[in-house]
Amino acid sequence: MGERPTTSREGVVIAVDRSPMPRVPGAVGVTGNVLCAATLDEVRRVLAGREADVVLSDMAPDTSGERETDHVRSVGLARAAAAFADGVLTNGGTLVVKLFRGGEEAAWRRELAATYVRVRTVKPAASRPGSREVFYVATGFVPAELRGG
Repeated sequence: MGERPTTSREGVVIAVDRSPMPRVPGAVGVTGNVLCAATLDEVRRVLAGREADVVLSDMAPDTSGERETDHVRSVGLARAAAAFADGVLTNGGTLVVKLFRGGEEAAWRRELAATYVRVRTVKPAASRPGSREVFYVATGFVPAELRGG
């Protein structure tokens, strides 16, 4: 990906992946694991004092074939994405995160609702009909220092 972020009214795209990515004009690639503090530090370095408007997580676990196991693992990754977003999102920002449907969804939604003004579940039209994949779209991020309670 590009060496330096392109700053404009449209913003900058910072892509994070465990594997190196091809260069994309106007985007910055960060090779790293979002579970590692060093990766968050690198994203903050690229942001150069700014905050992100949107964090989009397309992370998914390696599937085991056991639906509930896959769901629990996807919730773990979703929580990691939310923690990552907590470190870079601007007040009022948006988190979009992939999740495999399952038994922990209500608890996951409550967690998001404690940090975001609005939480919606979206099933992309491109998803296969039998797919358990959905995206949670959480808007109106409230930073920790502004949360009540």
